[in-house]
Amino acid sequence: MPRHFTVQNLYEYINGEAELYHAYGFRELATLTYFWKHPEDTFFTVNIYDMGDSLNAFGIYSNYRYPGTPVEKIGVEALVSEFGIKFFKGPYFVDVACGDMSRKNRLAAKTVAIQLADRIAASDRLPSILSRLPSESQVPGTARYVRSGMLNQSFLKSGVEAKYSLPGGQARGFIAILDSPDEAQHALQTLKKVFADKGSDFPYASVPNQGFAVKTPHLGVGLFSVQDGFIAGVMELERPSDGLPLLRDILAVPVP
Repeated sequence: MPRHFTVQNLYEYINGEAELYHAYGFRELATLTYFWKHPEDTFFTVNIYDMGDSLNAFGIYSNYRYPGTPVEKIGVEALVSEFGIKFFKGPYFVDVACGDMSRKNRLAAKTVAIQLADRIAASDRLPSILSRLPSESQVPGTARYVRSGMLNQSFLKSGVEAKYSLPGGQARGFIAILDSPDEAQHALQTLKKVFADKGSDFPYASVPNQGFAVKTPHLGVGLFSVQDGFIAGVMELERPSDGLPLLRDILAVPVP
């Protein structure tokens, strides 16, 4: 029979990682181990995490991706390795962990993962907010959802970000999601004050929508602007001019 864990006792099952799942809205976990003939034999364990919605499920999944990591089409997307399979679909993040790396075990685990993904009645597309990040020049495997504290600032709340290959090197493009256009405007001014209070420089650049450019000691040059209920930005630049085309592209994408 499956075992179930809730918000109150998830730490009993994944002590050390529970806080990460809580940060993405974890609701419930069901886990079941499959084995050959007896429990001491070859086995794999299926862990199904109910994260509440597809964006939270993607958020957890994206924490396990690395740039260039091969993915397969199980659910929306899956990481498949000799150690198991991780995928997400709808509000569920699924982790199929192999007890050993035998071919028999890996094939059985993959078969179960595919069947489970087919049973989840939900869209097999990425959450729509990710379409705000332009695909051109985006480094594969770097898109992620931050549920709270974009740029380590509590007032920026949630957002999405990805790495981009730009003329001056790799940089980070992002969208911070606010509740209204007025709140987004206020958050942009608050962010500028945060940088000013740290003694950052504000080099000249023609930033769209009355945005600003800032040079920081640890994050390089950053560009920040606002549109509707979003703050758009590009960080980790060598020069403002390297990131202006990407910033304009982010601002040009329609709100989903």
